[in-house]
Amino acid sequence: MFRSRGMRTATFARTAAILAALTAAGCASKKTEPLPGTGESATTPATGGEARPESATSTDAAPAPSLVNMDARTIATQKPTYPFDTCVECGGALTAHGAPKDILEGGRLVRFCGEACASKFASDPAAAFAKIDAAIIAAQLPTYPLDVCVIEGGKLGAMGEPVRLVSGTRLVQFCCKDCEPAFAKDPAAALAKIDAAMIAAQLPTYAAHECPLMEGMALDAMG
Repeated sequence: MFRSRGMRTATFARTAAILAALTAAGCASKKTEPLPGTGESATTPATGGEARPESATSTDAAPAPSLVNMDARTIATQKPTYPFDTCVECGGALTAHGAPKDILEGGRLVRFCGEACASKFASDPAAAFAKIDAAIIAAQLPTYPLDVCVIEGGKLGAMGEPVRLVSGTRLVQFCCKDCEPAFAKDPAAALAKIDAAMIAAQLPTYAAHECPLMEGMALDAMG
């Protein structure tokens, strides 16, 4: 059956009204226009708004959340073995001016009492790191769990005074300087060896029998 001219006109009118309502609500379809000189196309709102290439970025964009989270994890990992509860620049309490100012320099945590001391550090970071390294070595050497080189496995001291290096806020010892490049290629593996040795050394005298987070739960309750 064929529709009359009047029915078709009414149908077209209803369709036009629906499209007008969608346009007013911001749901109109987008049209495609060529980008000048590229032969590529970008979508532009049908209302005539200016097109922006999707690859455009802002010069003042905030750091990527993943990088911020990574820095936060690094700080949290190094903080327990950071050797000072005072500002490395002025020697004052870290909380003298409010919350401590924690920064990462070359992947290493440095803590200050405020912005002024952080600015001083920037002018001579080597001096501050010398203080931090000396304090880390003094604090961790008495309980360092390995008597062999973490890279070669040779006895520490067999080739002279062991070479001591600070990675983050952790002490690492080598039989000689030739082992440092191998450590630099995979520091996580070497630190894992030190951690395993530390656990093995402390486990026989570990005093707690309950989980420190789950009160009353025996350590072997879940395996």
